Amino acid sequence: MRNSRTRDLNKARSVSLRERIGNTSHPPTPSTSRVPVQNDWVGNTKNGSRPKEAPMYQLKDEAWARERERKKKEKEELEKEKDKKKKMDEEKEREEERKKLDAELDEMRKALEAVKELEDDGMIEDEAFIDVGKPADNEEEDDGMGPVLY
Repeated sequence: MRNSRTRDLNKARSVSLRERIGNTSHPPTPSTSRVPVQNDWVGNTKNGSRPKEAPMYQLKDEAWARERERKKKEKEELEKEKDKKKKMDEEKEREEERKKLDAELDEMRKALEAVKELEDDGMIEDEAFIDVGKPADNEEEDDGMGPVLY
């Protein structure tokens, strides 16, 4: 009883399938039982097979493209901000270094002015200072050890 019932269902199924295909000359086999789709499928994508022109997928593709562009722009903006911050930090460091060097230069100028005032007052004689860059009178010209500091 069961076999005749399934046979009848299979027969009805094959008849309706043949009508859909439009081929009534021979019964469909499992390989030809599917309706062939011509050039409507892209193939395997990351979401599986999908039709080329399906508007739902086109919208998803456009949304993904917009999302990629948005993320790319955000990343570029973040890099620009990092570069600006880095440049500002470098500029601050340079400014601090300039301030330090200016302070040292001012101290040296003040010390030089004080020495000149003492020289003008006669408290210090010029011969008391030895030029560091030149050897003293009793030293050899150049022994390769650098300037004489005593």
